[in-house]
Amino acid sequence: MTEPGKHAWLESVVRRNDRDLKHYLSQHVGIRAEVEDLAQEIYLRLLRVDRTDLIRSPEADDTAAAVISVARKMACRSDGPSARLAS
Repeated sequence: MTEPGKHAWLESVVRRNDRDLKHYLSQHVGIRAEVEDLAQEIYLRLLRVDRTDLIRSPEADDTAAAVISVARKMACRSDGPSARLAS
């Protein structure tokens, strides 16, 4: 996917999932600044996805599931603010 296309895809993902993602993160982190940082890190990870076509569409539940899946995977990390997700 071209850079402009990828940015448009990510913008659509953020627009449709940001509130739910931040709600999920706030339940597991609770500190607003960390929630914002984690959400931004998750979106940056999604921006690096080479095959966005494997996620069916931003309108489908697949994208929301992918966003939450990245958040859960970050919970497994032991460094940085994302380590707070595990608690």
